Amino acid sequence: MATAAVAKSPADGYTMLVATNSLLINPAIGQKLPYDTDKDFAAVSMVATQPVALVANKAFPADTIAQLVDVAKKSPEALNFTSPGPRGVGHLAGEMLKQRAGINMTHINYNGSAPALTDVIAGRVPLMFDIWHSAKRHVDSGDLKLIAGAGAQRLGDAPQVPTIAETYPGFDVIAFNALVAPAGVPAPVLDRLSADIRSVVNSPEFADKVRNLGIFPSGNTPQELDAWMRKEIARWAGIAKAANIKAD
Repeated sequence: MATAAVAKSPADGYTMLVATNSLLINPAIGQKLPYDTDKDFAAVSMVATQPVALVANKAFPADTIAQLVDVAKKSPEALNFTSPGPRGVGHLAGEMLKQRAGINMTHINYNGSAPALTDVIAGRVPLMFDIWHSAKRHVDSGDLKLIAGAGAQRLGDAPQVPTIAETYPGFDVIAFNALVAPAGVPAPVLDRLSADIRSVVNSPEFADKVRNLGIFPSGNTPQELDAWMRKEIARWAGIAKAANIKAD
């Protein structure tokens, strides 16, 4: 496992890990791991983020979060939703909405975004939390409809659609890529690595390369990334505990 290999690498600044949401979610759900996320890594810099969105089958009888909540509260059965995979960021985003809105929702497990999207389009599952870039083409074609963005800000290419946070303040879910190093790398080395990464991430050339992939450059300092990661682990741990989500 690459994550474990990086955790055990020399703390010399020559080895780093491209971290994703799973680095923060796995410890939150009690996943038994050959490393300690809290102790074995040092934050370097965020690299990029991707918006997450809630989309629905075009026949779903709601177009907004308020309408969705009303549908769920009137339904005698749980409202099904899906995501690219169980215990991932989309799954936990749905659990967060369930808890904030006080509605009954059940996650339907799929292995990957493509099969999940196929079944949402076919109407087998009405709702899905997915990376916006993944679902967007199906919204553009009319096969799905966008209910809301899951991030703090409205989606840049769908500014007319409110976010979930506009109904439930503080709701903010994104996918991310960040660089972390083995714990013990000296602070001056982390700062130099972070500065070099940010100089690339913040460049127009990098933005041009990733913009059409729905990726947003987002560099920050080791201190900023570390604080954000700790906050995210604590938040997902609370969501997972309330939903009784545990690692298999």
